[in-house]
Amino acid sequence: MSEFQRLKEAYLMIAKEANYRPYAPGDGHGHVQLTEEELQDNKRLNKEAERYACCFSEEADEGKFHIGCPNYETNIALVLAVEIARNCCASWSPLPLVLAKLLVRELERAELGAAA
Repeated sequence: MSEFQRLKEAYLMIAKEANYRPYAPGDGHGHVQLTEEELQDNKRLNKEAERYACCFSEEADEGKFHIGCPNYETNIALVLAVEIARNCCASWSPLPLVLAKLLVRELERAELGAAA
């Protein structure tokens, strides 16, 4: 499978399993502004995935990924996520998985803090 196909597959995965479509029209905070019919349109979803794969590939080629500004409640989680990403760029090691487990723990802690 080509790198483009893998990146497209990643987008389709997050769209279907996390209900997150960053290349769909929205408010920039994860809220998609599509009708129910548009949400079910696989052609539209595939176009989003292709656009995402192209843009992700371009960012990777430049070595620059725009991720926005952290907020206080999740800044520790952001550090862990960035370090996971950095270690995914290195040769395979178990470190990204170890960091991912810490990330999940930190996000759960932040969620509990927000609920209080």
